[in-house]
Amino acid sequence: MRHTLEQCADAFFDAAWTSVAAQLATDLRLKNDLLKRRGTGAALASVSDAVTLAPGGDSIIVDQLQDNATAAHGTGVTFLPSVFGRPHLMVVHARGWQPVVQYPVAEASPAEPVSLETVTRRLEALAHPVRLRLLRTLARGPHTTGELAHAWNSHPRRYPATSPSCATPGCSRPGGAAATSTTPSTCRR
Repeated sequence: MRHTLEQCADAFFDAAWTSVAAQLATDLRLKNDLLKRRGTGAALASVSDAVTLAPGGDSIIVDQLQDNATAAHGTGVTFLPSVFGRPHLMVVHARGWQPVVQYPVAEASPAEPVSLETVTRRLEALAHPVRLRLLRTLARGPHTTGELAHAWNSHPRRYPATSPSCATPGCSRPGGAAATSTTPSTCRR
């Protein structure tokens, strides 16, 4: 196992690590500063718009498609920044294990401006209520057409018909294995 890890380090990891280490350290400093100066709620909000502190301050709410809960009393929650997982927020938990939230580190530079023509095409794609509902769901993460149908209590064949009209203006992209996801720079909430 050690030999395999050393080969990976030589082949790609060492170069990748040097390019992202400063970005991860900056994110750590930012989160610690927010936690000290503005509290837990501000630190959680900087992780993602989908992560908030409950009004009572006793739990963390992660807005995802699933209705699920876990307890972290005594064990805490691990927040794991990722440069390569952008734009996805991933929460993993299992009975007896400490919950982990993997979140994307903010981009170092602002995104390129979007043309008026592209914005117009995207808004036209959102004019249909089914497409709008579909994109709201996809903005939370990739889903297969079957998962979308199950989540919205409809038939899977309904979604391939709406997906191309969203893909044309650049609001979605195929994600493999019949999965679809929004691109980070195109369809933000």
